[in-house]
Amino acid sequence: MIIKMLEIGEEKYTRNVNNIFRLISSSKYYDDFGKMKVYGIEVRYGNCTESIEDISISKEVVISLLQKLETEKCSLLHFKDVVEDFVIDQIIFGCIYSTNHQYSPS
Repeated sequence: MIIKMLEIGEEKYTRNVNNIFRLISSSKYYDDFGKMKVYGIEVRYGNCTESIEDISISKEVVISLLQKLETEKCSLLHFKDVVEDFVIDQIIFGCIYSTNHQYSPS
């Protein structure tokens, strides 16, 4: 259950009873493309924080994943595995850079 979604500048937050998920961004250098903005997700539970900084260069793809994590109430324990599966699916289906893709697990 989504209690609240806040948009503050470039950051979007969703929260459920246990976790707070946050869209994060940073710059990363790629040999073939140079410096690019990448998006990731940070999740907080109490005093514990986990983050993955470079899920995609597509903000919309990462927001889609963030919303799915919230909807499915993903636990901190499974966060990294779910993101890893998401990225692998994106690579296999060739749409990691697509801004029109909405993530739907099988």
